[in-house]
Amino acid sequence: MRTLALALNFVFLPNLNYREISSLHHMRFLGESVSTAQGVANPWMLIPQASTFLLAIFVVDAALTVRRRDDRQKVFLAE
Repeated sequence: MRTLALALNFVFLPNLNYREISSLHHMRFLGESVSTAQGVANPWMLIPQASTFLLAIFVVDAALTVRRRDDRQKVFLAE
């Protein structure tokens, strides 16, 4: 899904996050000027959001599986 999101990012203009960028807002962050885009959201943005959600589920599942097996030492001591 991440590869699909990357490919879609090159297809849509200006990018996968926005269908159209209408303005830039400037704000101060940690003493520096930072610009943030404001515009119309792209509905295809659901693909990268879903892939991030699936990655989080995978990481939690893997952590619980290792915890259930009680192989914690094997995880930390890579052979």
